[in-house]
Amino acid sequence: MYTNIEFSAKNLSAAILYRPYWFLYSIADDEKKDLDTIIESKSSTASEVAEATATHVLLAFHMLFINILILNLLIAVFNFTINDVQAKSEYLWRYQRYELIREYFEKPFFAFPPLSILGYLGPLLKWILHRRNVLRLFKRQASPKLDTNWTDFESTATYNYVRTFVDRMYCDSSTLKIPKFSETDELKSEIEILKRQSNMMRTIIDKIYAQSSRMAPSMDWMMNAMDRVKMSAQRPPPLLLTESSDA
Repeated sequence: MYTNIEFSAKNLSAAILYRPYWFLYSIADDEKKDLDTIIESKSSTASEVAEATATHVLLAFHMLFINILILNLLIAVFNFTINDVQAKSEYLWRYQRYELIREYFEKPFFAFPPLSILGYLGPLLKWILHRRNVLRLFKRQASPKLDTNWTDFESTATYNYVRTFVDRMYCDSSTLKIPKFSETDELKSEIEILKRQSNMMRTIIDKIYAQSSRMAPSMDWMMNAMDRVKMSAQRPPPLLLTESSDA
């Protein structure tokens, strides 16, 4: 196989790496043969050899890239499948474990014939014995009168409970709320403010009344002067001053 190889770096690398590398991609044999024919042919020009070599290199990287993508895709698919199988196998294992435990739980004590018949005789004897016995759940047998008394007692107890509940709710809603200390302080402060404002208004009213009292003589003099000049045939009305409430 390697008897005709020329001892050079190019031929050695091609013989060691070229053939094993392309052996992995058997689907590219036809393309590789065409490129090798163009490269090894003596009638091929330099441009054709260069194009074939470049195509050879690009094809090698293309095949490597495609195989890496396929490998990653296979890893992802198998990973998803394994996770799905593990999740479902856990539920399946729990279900089978429950069935196994249930089977052993329901088995009689003597599970193997002919001793297994003893396991069925026990429940049969219990059923025969308890069929004739009457279990009294109450100390006194319930009679129509006792049933009526129980009904009256339940009705009375229910009525008393509801009545107490309603009275408590009514008392809670009708109870007056005692104002807090902070609320009383606020009310006191508001009352003081109103008192001060009323005092200020009273002072202003007194000042206005004092000014009107000082203006009264001047107005009286003006009215007398107008009367002496006889500007009108009618006499002027008398000047009346109302006294303040504090006077």
